[in-house]
Amino acid sequence: MEEHASRTSDADASAPWYLRALPVTVLLAALVAAATLLIPGFRDEVARSTTRDSQPFIEMFFPQDRTGAPVVCTRDGENVRVRVVISSHLERRTWLGVRTSLLPANGPAAERTGSILLSPGETAMVSHSFRRPDGASTVTVRLPARGQRLHARCTGAVR
Repeated sequence: MEEHASRTSDADASAPWYLRALPVTVLLAALVAAATLLIPGFRDEVARSTTRDSQPFIEMFFPQDRTGAPVVCTRDGENVRVRVVISSHLERRTWLGVRTSLLPANGPAAERTGSILLSPGETAMVSHSFRRPDGASTVTVRLPARGQRLHARCTGAVR
C-alpha cells in the first residue's frame, strides 16, 4: 500500500523545475499570441504598451531663489510682480495664451493676460504686475487653451 502513495512517477519528480514549467509557459505564450492576432483592442493595447511615443507637454513653474525655493511673487514698489517660467516640450512652434490672476484675501481679484510664441525646447518667462494687496493672496497662472493651471500662495510681497 505504501508503494501507491506517490502519484508522480520517479521521472517526473527528478525533472528540473523549468521542464515542468515549460508546457504552461508555451500555453500562455500561445494564448497571448492568439489574443494579439484575434482581438484588435488587445493588439492595440499591447502595441501602446511596448512602444515609446513622445508625450508633448508644456512645463510651468515659478522661478527659484538661490536656495531652490520657488519665488511666487516679488515686491516692486507699490506693485507685486508674478513671474512664471513656461517651457515647451511640444512638437511644433505654438502660441500660448497666458492668464495670471491674483486673488487677495481682502479685496477684488485682478487678472492679466498675454501670449507667447514658443518653439520646441524653448523656455520663456512671463511676468505680470498687480497692485500690491494688503495681505496674502492666491496666484493662479492658466494656459486656457491647454487646460493647465498653476496655483500658489503669494506671501512675500505684502505691505
